[in-house]
Amino acid sequence: MVNKVLPREIYDFFSSDVGRSLIVKGHAGTGKTILSLTLLEEIADIENSFYFSTRVSNKSLYSQFQWLKEKDMRENLVDSSMDFLRSLYKDKTSKLTKTKAFASGDEKFEKIEHARRVIDVMGDKPPEEFTPPEEVSRSCLMTLMADSDITALEDIYDRVDSRLPSPSIVIIDSLESLIERYAVDATSLIKVLQRDLVEMSGTKLIIVLEAEEATTWDYLVDGVVTLSVDEQSGRRVRLMSLNKLRGIRIDRPMYLFTLDGGKFRYSPSFSQNIPLFQKEHDPILDGEGTSYWDRDLFSSGSKEFDDILGGGYPHGSLVLIEVSHDVPLAGQMKLFGPVLENFLSQERGVLLVPSSRDKNIFGESSSIFSEDMEDNLKVIDSKELKRHKKGDFKHSFHEAYKELKFKANEPILTICDWVTIEHSIGDAEIGEIDRSKAAKELLELMKKNSGLTIGVMGPGFFYSDNARYVSDIHLKMFTYYNSLFVYGEKPNTEIYNITVERDDHPRVKFVKQV
Repeated sequence: MVNKVLPREIYDFFSSDVGRSLIVKGHAGTGKTILSLTLLEEIADIENSFYFSTRVSNKSLYSQFQWLKEKDMRENLVDSSMDFLRSLYKDKTSKLTKTKAFASGDEKFEKIEHARRVIDVMGDKPPEEFTPPEEVSRSCLMTLMADSDITALEDIYDRVDSRLPSPSIVIIDSLESLIERYAVDATSLIKVLQRDLVEMSGTKLIIVLEAEEATTWDYLVDGVVTLSVDEQSGRRVRLMSLNKLRGIRIDRPMYLFTLDGGKFRYSPSFSQNIPLFQKEHDPILDGEGTSYWDRDLFSSGSKEFDDILGGGYPHGSLVLIEVSHDVPLAGQMKLFGPVLENFLSQERGVLLVPSSRDKNIFGESSSIFSEDMEDNLKVIDSKELKRHKKGDFKHSFHEAYKELKFKANEPILTICDWVTIEHSIGDAEIGEIDRSKAAKELLELMKKNSGLTIGVMGPGFFYSDNARYVSDIHLKMFTYYNSLFVYGEKPNTEIYNITVERDDHPRVKFVKQV
């Protein structure tokens, strides 16, 4: 589902022709209002969408969410604090009069509406045969109005009625504020809305609650979604739990999402497939005469990620990409792949030492490179390193750099899996001091011969603390609820979701998690 901002399950839930009711719950600041407005924008025609706010004024909504002005939503945002003023000017012959007449005990209205209610109940159609009526059902509302004068509900019913037979989407934000203002029983209110608007009038109803805890109200509606905030590495992440979506297969019960830019956007599942490329990488020029070069920077291969880093990778720097145990090669390549392509597309040399598990690193994506570009790529596999005697593994690197400097442009990029390097240095019998010394010598060799050195470090690398200390750029990659993320320790950054924008040449995108 390309360019969709909501999970697939949400779209499927609201795609039905019949009415649907959804509770969106969560504590303050979790994003309920933004999700509600996003639902309003995504799943219905704006003309048939109504947002009834009991907490936030229209003026405040417009100031927070500029896109509402662009969509011309002024007539569809209803501030229920104005209910009393609106009720003074209601047409005395409107449906409001009929409702109150029934509620006050008018025998004529009572008989008519009782008969209508019986017909409604007995005449239920299967969902596949449902067609919205020409008039909104008010049978249950009239019973409720006998005990409570809720002008806000009258407004909701009238607006839904004015759009029939086209179905409407109605958002009530929030339920607690509504029941507090009108002193009405919440269970009774939800049952009334569910019966009249959702089941009998085909309305898509979204009710916002101010708590995460499970309630008896959850059983009265068709779906429940809970928003919450968690912490990852000292940084905030937002979670969406799909607790219940009646009739829908839930592939993922939990999604991460962001509110960056005042809009809701979920983090899609991470795909381990290496995408196919129909054309070569369009280089971001960072050589002599460019603004990158003047600032002593290399591009990361993504202008978007360059901005996150503060401009790019410094010349001569060591970039440490620390990956959690569940980040496979396909995930790692989303970060180091673009800079590798950017060097090769400028006819520079690249020395690559992949993990021993990933010997066919470009087997599925050979179309990334032209033959000329492949000539400038030197891959050293772990078997080649191990052929040399203990302590002589550096010979392979010397020879590789010599070959690259002879046939490719400088500066050279070195990318290596440090666990592979560790295994090449020798077994534990050589001693920790000798192993650390050898690792340090190899790192110095890489930095001396490379314009940029990138080390990919998995869990358990014996030189990890030193590597973190000596690195100029320190990035961390991890997966969380099946999505791929990265953040910077050096420089310190927010968490970003890594996605791929499909194109002739897929482009890596970074979405800030705020």
